[in-house]
Amino acid sequence: MKNSARHAAYKALIDIEKDNAYSNMALNHYLRDLEPREQALAREICYEVLKRKYLLDYYLRGFITKGFNKLETGLLTILRMGACEILFMDGVPDYASINEAVDLAKRYAKGRAPFVNGVLRNLSRNRDSLKEPDDFSVRYSVNKWIADLLINALGPEGAEEYLRYSLKTPELCIRVNILKNTREELRDSLEKDGFRVSLSKLSPRCLKVSGTGILETEAFRMGRFSVQDEASLYAADMAGAKEGMKVLDLCAAPGGKSCAIGEAMGNKGLIISQDIYEHKLRVIDSYAERIGIDIIETRQRDGSVPVPEYEGQFDLVICDVPCTGLGVLRRKPEIKYKESPDLKGLNELQLKILMNGASYVREGGTLMYSTCTVTREENEELVSRFLGEMPGFVLDKDIRLGPETGTDGFYAARFRRI
Repeated sequence: MKNSARHAAYKALIDIEKDNAYSNMALNHYLRDLEPREQALAREICYEVLKRKYLLDYYLRGFITKGFNKLETGLLTILRMGACEILFMDGVPDYASINEAVDLAKRYAKGRAPFVNGVLRNLSRNRDSLKEPDDFSVRYSVNKWIADLLINALGPEGAEEYLRYSLKTPELCIRVNILKNTREELRDSLEKDGFRVSLSKLSPRCLKVSGTGILETEAFRMGRFSVQDEASLYAADMAGAKEGMKVLDLCAAPGGKSCAIGEAMGNKGLIISQDIYEHKLRVIDSYAERIGIDIIETRQRDGSVPVPEYEGQFDLVICDVPCTGLGVLRRKPEIKYKESPDLKGLNELQLKILMNGASYVREGGTLMYSTCTVTREENEELVSRFLGEMPGFVLDKDIRLGPETGTDGFYAARFRRI
């Protein structure tokens, strides 16, 4: 199919817009039959549009004199894709990007191809005179509640720096499966396959990789590595899992920390990985099978509901709790447009899960708390509340990661039961 990368990006964006699909899952569904180079282009277009949706709409409004709010989703998506290529992607000349958008309109917005052509050509001619919007949330394409939350957490300058960072394309980080190869062995293997590889400074199990098609490699199929950001992997390393431990992962899906801990344990011991949704447990089972871990037992349970038979039974309990997710905006830009959650209710849920997890830790055992967000209410302040309400635990270490470390925004705290 001609322009298959753009067709895939268009269909993924429609699923995200209409059905609130996750960007990675929507893309993966449409990329299966594409060549690696086409996959890379589709991902770039999709993510760049998602990162800048409000800003693209702001600029497009200047060239659509009336009826912008009534534009059909498919037509608006095509306009956003074309505008994004013209304004923020340097790989394709403007005339080519416009032609591609017109071709999409001929297929998905019947009768509107001349309109698309006219709007985008006008945008291209006037691109140098465009002015950045004053509105902070429009400039960085986030819902106002997110902008306000980040300003409160990081200050105006810190929030702007963080949102500017969130527009960058993240490096691909992979976790070496130490059951099957060393970091150096995997690095050499991937370099022979044509990938550019560097070592992470945060985790001895992490590599940073540049290139396309890494999930199509034999190394991935054989379970020699998994995709995991180094901030998340650092938290798993920080837990200090050892062979023979009995571990509970309270909110385990999609399984990255459970599997990372299973590898660190040498596949010896027991890990109970639970989640509230059964279909997510099947993802964990498949993940564990690919990498050769058989000590993971999945269970469908709600981490906020106490389980009396768990009390005092585990050497290590992991509480990677539901959160606002503001630390992963660069990987999951659809988060930028979600409606504001009940933040107070979310805090209470986080504390409830952590309190439950604490009761399951044996004397001398370890409790881990982590989020992929940057607000103090969900991180340091919640940890202080926990320590005030749960005697018998001491904070061994906590860490906040983010732009300064070149990673996702992440927080992790390690407690010891005394």
